[in-house]
Amino acid sequence: MSTDNFETEIYQLIMDKELKDLEPYLDQIELILPDRPITPLSQFRIVVKASGSDLPCNGSWFQISVAEQSLPNATIISQPQGETISFGMTGEWQVELQAPIEEGDYWLRAIMGPVETEESVVEIPFTVKNNPNQQSDKPVKNRTFYLITLLCIALGLIWLAFFQPKEPGYKVLNKYFGGESVELTSNAPIPIKMTEDTKKQSLEDFKTKAFIDELLEKSFNNSKVAVRQKAWQQLSQFIESQNDAENVYVQEILQQRTLHKNQLELWIRSNENPQELLKRLQVMASVDDEHAQLWLGNYYASGKIVVKHLGKAWQWYQRAANKGNAEAQQLLDELEERADELLQSANLKQRIQGYEVTEEVAFAGGVNAQLWMGYRYEVGDGIDRNLVAAADWYRKAAEQGHTLAGEKLSSMLDILEQNSLNADQKLN
Repeated sequence: MSTDNFETEIYQLIMDKELKDLEPYLDQIELILPDRPITPLSQFRIVVKASGSDLPCNGSWFQISVAEQSLPNATIISQPQGETISFGMTGEWQVELQAPIEEGDYWLRAIMGPVETEESVVEIPFTVKNNPNQQSDKPVKNRTFYLITLLCIALGLIWLAFFQPKEPGYKVLNKYFGGESVELTSNAPIPIKMTEDTKKQSLEDFKTKAFIDELLEKSFNNSKVAVRQKAWQQLSQFIESQNDAENVYVQEILQQRTLHKNQLELWIRSNENPQELLKRLQVMASVDDEHAQLWLGNYYASGKIVVKHLGKAWQWYQRAANKGNAEAQQLLDELEERADELLQSANLKQRIQGYEVTEEVAFAGGVNAQLWMGYRYEVGDGIDRNLVAAADWYRKAAEQGHTLAGEKLSSMLDILEQNSLNADQKLN
């Protein structure tokens, strides 16, 4: 391979990664302030929690600001491991800041950059104060006002119930809701006979209906995938807890889910609304729907509505195949054969696609894939050379009885030992 071609391929890989970083998907973000008081010009740390897909771990997608002023001295002192956050994972960043010089109430903002999200700014209030122990008497005054108000209301209710010449209020309630008969007159309301059990059941039905309606709305229409996923799981737990397929609420959930899946299949065929389609697939795949897992695998394999990634395609095919999906198993086998072909290619970009699959297979215990990963780190094929990582992969393959991996491991350990001796000699 010529030097010019090699440099061209490396440049293309860098450009591909930059384009990939321009298309992360932010699901949710949370800012957490320290428990201690914040004084002027003091150093304090905040925690940024975020989840999404292909979200860069270096924090390049958010910028911290206070009082609408960017803080160039904000330092990320810890971040998640790896290059990006995968779907379903939450990353945590610790950022060190310096408080403003003046006392007062401020807004701490995280401003999102090139991230696909409906919210471009997330903010929380905080106070900067020299003497944080000094408390205002305003809350005390407010509490006193509330106590006096509650006392007046209580006295008014007692007076209405026991000192008015009318029939006591508690008897009226017993007549209409306690099961007592009421003599009908032209001016009297129609009585409602309701036992305690009936009232309790009506209340439970109301709570259940409101509960189901809220979860259905969240699981189908919420803008955040993680919220949808949690609501979907809660509905599934509700169905299991009822143990009754004829239950009216169970029937409602199943009916709505059928309509939801029918719409999903329609969008798959018509290629309409790809962003909403992706959200629905992610939720359903995460709760072990094999058809959604199969389709996510197809999209990652083709790069149609997501950034192409053969490793993620292999993950979703594997999960669907584990549930007995024959088509997913066939595609999984074909993808592994394709990866073997790509690994033999002279084109670096194609070899990296092959390594995407090989790495997933290696983590799943594939001995030949583990040998390939050892080779990749040994020679630095498309990544930084790392003999320790190479030895680790060779060890995993050797522990499964692979003879060549055992020989490679022995060679790696000799090299690492010699490198260590050389380093000690330089220090001395």
